[in-house]
Amino acid sequence: MTPEEWFRTLPFITKTYFAMILATTLLVTFGVISPALLYLDFDKVAYEFNFWRLFTAFIFFGKFSMPFIFQIAMMVHYFRTAEQENFSGLRGRAEMLFLLAISMLAVYAFAFFWFPIYYAGPILIFVVVYVWSRKDPLRSVVVYGFTFKAWHLPFLLLLVDLLFGNPLTNGIVGIFIGHTYHFLVDVVPRRYNKTLLACPQSLYDTVEKWAQEPRVAPPPPAGGFRQGSQGYSLE
Repeated sequence: MTPEEWFRTLPFITKTYFAMILATTLLVTFGVISPALLYLDFDKVAYEFNFWRLFTAFIFFGKFSMPFIFQIAMMVHYFRTAEQENFSGLRGRAEMLFLLAISMLAVYAFAFFWFPIYYAGPILIFVVVYVWSRKDPLRSVVVYGFTFKAWHLPFLLLLVDLLFGNPLTNGIVGIFIGHTYHFLVDVVPRRYNKTLLACPQSLYDTVEKWAQEPRVAPPPPAGGFRQGSQGYSLE
């Protein structure tokens, strides 16, 4: 399978997120943009109108390196698995977008009220891994040849961060956000018959409408050409 064929097999959200991360990394690597323009800084957002920082903080994982490759491989694998198993179809796509949006808002709250968070992409990975692991917590997963239960996985990845010398803040925050989302969306309605947090109907409608919009065919070439079975030829 070629890289292009592999890329096409990715589900929509995973593919889009991966493409944005890769494009941002290449732009930084070749010096087109500076990492200083990408990190989350509320002062620059408020006083210098750098609104893009609210988004770019989630799509920059650093320059190409072994930790970068490990994180991106992990992101693609677990985003893809969650999107295919737990967030499939248009309704699932809307629910996964809602999960990511809620997670981003929670990161803003942490960064504003408690401690600075400059690049938050790894937090989203932990959130998705945790939520996925709670959908079927007792299923078996194999990591580096060892078998674990699914619910062990977020904490195992936290241990891997510790071994690599990465800060544990991202993992702890991601697990906290993921657990809070899981409790409010999955546990509360089932156990207490209440709905405290749910994907809004407007997001379902937006995703379905976007998916059903017809693609506009490209306009024909200017006069002087006519279309034949082999393409366009000069009249």
